[in-house]
Amino acid sequence: DTGVPATGELLDWTADGLFRAQTNVAPSTLRESNSATIAGIPPASAISVDNGEYRIGNGAYTSVVGTIGAGQIVTVRQTAPAECSKTGITGLTIAGVMHPFGLTTAYCERDMTPEPFAFTPQFRRTPGANVVSNMVTITGIAGAVPISILGGGFSSECNGTYGFTGTIFNGQTLCVRLTAASGTNTAKFLTLQVGTFSTKFHVTTGTAGDPDPFSFPLDVNVPVGSVRVSKPVQMAGFAGTLPISVVGGQYSIGCTATYSTAPQNIANGQSVCVRHTASASLYAETSTTLQVGTFASAFTSITGTAGFVATPQVTATNGFPFRYSVVLRSDGTVWAWGVPPPLGGAPFPANQIPNRVKGLAGIKQITAYGALRNDGTVWSFEPCCTSQIGGLSGVASISGGFALMSDKTVKNFSTTTVAGLPPIAAIASYIALAVDGSIWTWEPASTPVQIAGLGTSGIAVASSGVGTSGIARVALKSDGTVWNLTVGGPVQIAQINNAVSITFDETHYMVLTADGTLWSWGTSNYFGQIGGGTSADVLAPIVVMSGVLAIGAGNCYCSLAIKSDGSVFAWGSNRYGWLGNGFEDFNGDLTYPYPQRVLDETGTGYFNAMAVGARADAFGFLPAFGVARNTNAVSNAITVEGLATGAAATISVANGEFSINGAPFTRGPSSVVNGDQVVVRVATSGSFEALVSAIVTIGGTT
Repeated sequence: DTGVPATGELLDWTADGLFRAQTNVAPSTLRESNSATIAGIPPASAISVDNGEYRIGNGAYTSVVGTIGAGQIVTVRQTAPAECSKTGITGLTIAGVMHPFGLTTAYCERDMTPEPFAFTPQFRRTPGANVVSNMVTITGIAGAVPISILGGGFSSECNGTYGFTGTIFNGQTLCVRLTAASGTNTAKFLTLQVGTFSTKFHVTTGTAGDPDPFSFPLDVNVPVGSVRVSKPVQMAGFAGTLPISVVGGQYSIGCTATYSTAPQNIANGQSVCVRHTASASLYAETSTTLQVGTFASAFTSITGTAGFVATPQVTATNGFPFRYSVVLRSDGTVWAWGVPPPLGGAPFPANQIPNRVKGLAGIKQITAYGALRNDGTVWSFEPCCTSQIGGLSGVASISGGFALMSDKTVKNFSTTTVAGLPPIAAIASYIALAVDGSIWTWEPASTPVQIAGLGTSGIAVASSGVGTSGIARVALKSDGTVWNLTVGGPVQIAQINNAVSITFDETHYMVLTADGTLWSWGTSNYFGQIGGGTSADVLAPIVVMSGVLAIGAGNCYCSLAIKSDGSVFAWGSNRYGWLGNGFEDFNGDLTYPYPQRVLDETGTGYFNAMAVGARADAFGFLPAFGVARNTNAVSNAITVEGLATGAAATISVANGEFSINGAPFTRGPSSVVNGDQVVVRVATSGSFEALVSAIVTIGGTT
């Protein structure tokens, strides 16, 4: 579901409306209020100010007591607090009545984020043993910063005393301790959080002499029946040689032209590749398992359309019995984590780190309940199975539990047509944008009704869902403004401009603007799902992240985001493992108010929504100086390089438009391959000597 507040009053922080509050202000900056015309006071009424200055009309600012009369205009100013996430109030008293002007400083991640550090993974440890990490030194923070741990304990100064929560200061050292898994060849890890930064310590049990763990990248969208060869992996971590064998394919020691199925021995430091023939069916997978010693890893290929690329997406759900987070990767595969019912043999993961949803490939769009494949078919994913929804073919797009058909009708996932709608151009849950620009809804009533008042021009997206004030219906216009269509509407939602995406759940709202900035606000922030490092209510939008490509939420008291480099972040509640950090906090005792990266399927790294081979080499545009005002400035052309052979990458732009190989300019997103020529254009400022920038991202490279 997507949306914004059903009413606008959440955005008003002032006591009487004379001065509008300002948020996300840089610390220690001088800020001026809006100007207000005074009415309803006696002549020569007393005026004074506390914690700031005022001026009458165009006069000089002063803090001296004076007089003011009806009809005069007054403005105040104050220097914002020096601390982050603090509110300063200037009180202007006129005729005995105080009028506040509030400035709230931005959340300052720099003070809470240490310089990155890491713990060295340990392998082949004795099952059940207490394993202590290497020592690390914390730098780059200011003051006392909170520290906590999941899955183990930490020791300040590595003194042998271990705890679970506390504070730490710049320059202190620490170690962590983890009890290894009870089984052999089993990985286990803990998560240490210092301020906004988190990292893992991984310990893997094993048989003495086994190799370090290794894995093969997924090979996706390969031609039907083609011979597929894995990337090389190098053996490490053992002395002498170990037996090597293969099931479902062949292997080559040294990755030569000679492949074998016969068991052999492999030496430490040697590399190995595996190969097999891809399936003869489209969207089907083939796996080859290589075993070295007692450790085994699989190489999997999935057939599909060559060059297919999906725009990464993320969402979550808390609808019993389905409680999980889902990501669509750029290669069209779907990955999920959470706590669905533990049914045996299910392709859907019951895990707290991402696992691939087997049976789904060539996917171009997801909701929390289904997936749209590139061939126009819709697939459900449940803990029991992934299966095609019969009666839904030739589908243009999906949202919530509805499908927009190619004939511009709408069906639900039970394949029942929503009767009474005109030809539809776009859907978002229970709301639809008609071809003629009118907006229709069938929630809560089952019969569609038209939502009047906004006209039929310039509507880009319309959305509906459950917000903090009940059912919310909103429209995102093509000019980036957001309009509430629910109560007394349409009413423009103040403070939101240049929006390109909106999502919300029953407690909070998230808006992504064209420059990649993620804004959030709301109530019932018990688990920190709003972001910004607080569990208090946030009644006006704050900046949570920058460089964001996609956002998601789903009545889970949690939030998710994909950055332009493909990294995936989650924050808020982790009751059912929604955050993908390897843990499940079923009792809801912990809050995660800072965005933290989602782990990958191995638990040893971080998940990336940009597939391997879909990340472009570094590129750059030449700056332009002395350009005319109020015009479009066009960049030099760059050539896309660095992608895997035949691979496509997502291209997107913030605050501008791009053109591929001379095609019309667009805001995208779209896709490119090696050799494509890209130019970007941006609207210049109407002011002299003003800087305007467009930010282009190709396959995670910006």
